[in-house]
Amino acid sequence: MNLIKVALFVLMMIFFVSCKKDYSVDIEITDFGVYELESGLILRVIDDDGIVVYHLLNKDKQYLIMENSKASKFQNWAIVYGAGKLWFASGDIGSVVWTKGSGGVFEKKEVHKLAPDEQDIPPLIAEFIF
Repeated sequence: MNLIKVALFVLMMIFFVSCKKDYSVDIEITDFGVYELESGLILRVIDDDGIVVYHLLNKDKQYLIMENSKASKFQNWAIVYGAGKLWFASGDIGSVVWTKGSGGVFEKKEVHKLAPDEQDIPPLIAEFIF
């Protein structure tokens, strides 16, 4: 019985990860630091007393996203930026995606609440979900 469950889980993982092979990833981050993205944006990932905090800034150093994730640095976590979306996933608090909405403002959504046509989840983030 357990072997069947494992086999089904592996098949689901392969299916979900392979659904969107055209996902464009600019950067995958699993460590603290300051990262300059190809688009000229700057991503700061900070250890704030054991909590993962991240900021996305534009070329003029204006904040586009300021987020205290509430995720512990002691859990596995990852950030992926690509195709104009910022994805954050953590083993303890779940996964979110930031997309640029009308007026250029980034909007946050929980990944499990995405509509099927929005589920272009990068493989590194999918590892936290499936």
